[in-house]
Amino acid sequence: MSHSSSPFGDGFEPFNPSQSIEEIEKVVLDLEPKIRDLNRHMIDVLGPCPETENGNWAYLARTEDGDFVIGFEQLSFKSGMKLSNRFLDIYRVLDEVDVAAPSSSQYQPDLGPAIVGDAALSFVPATHVRVVRK
Repeated sequence: MSHSSSPFGDGFEPFNPSQSIEEIEKVVLDLEPKIRDLNRHMIDVLGPCPETENGNWAYLARTEDGDFVIGFEQLSFKSGMKLSNRFLDIYRVLDEVDVAAPSSSQYQPDLGPAIVGDAALSFVPATHVRVVRK
């Protein structure tokens, strides 16, 4: 399969950072790291993409209007069916998990004592500040 920057056809064009320094900074410092993070998570959950040499599922693309979007690789029908089965496996695992406690993206528990032990966090050097968010 070709590795075109845009498998979606005429609605998308390959990324070309010729506009401004601010745009290049946004791409390099903000968008590309998010795409790499998305690919890492997708590879962890779904395995490597069978249609690409590097195994990545997503890439940064641009619309004709100049908006940045996340593009996903096109899959053959066979790979799409395998992906569908993988989603079903994930659903079955999640369906068995007891999700009694609601979760919130705002809540950040202080896991330090549980991970490192209370003794390790009982003394904080004067040069450091310990911030506890609840």
